[in-house]
Amino acid sequence: MDIKITEGPNFIEGVIDDNNPGSLYFSYIFVEPTSRSQGIGTRLITQFEEKAKELGLLTIKGRFIPETPESVDDTLDFYGKNGYRLTIDPATSSRWIVKTLT
Repeated sequence: MDIKITEGPNFIEGVIDDNNPGSLYFSYIFVEPTSRSQGIGTRLITQFEEKAKELGLLTIKGRFIPETPESVDDTLDFYGKNGYRLTIDPATSSRWIVKTLT
């Protein structure tokens, strides 16, 4: 099942993770550069989490891939302020942001 939340041209989208029951994998979040720092990303991610809870999902995760090397700190700050933590898969060295829903 695909899930997409939009606010104008800004959006977050993901899919229920069939390999990890109870998890929602978000594949992309996009906020127009001219619309950043206005709370849009937080509203999108909050609505995404609410939808996950409605579906009985327990975890949201996504690959941590910043837009540019310069945006790593801002990206980490954004997810951290929204309750996500950075994890690294020891087998693949892939970086993930993860949040357990309550």
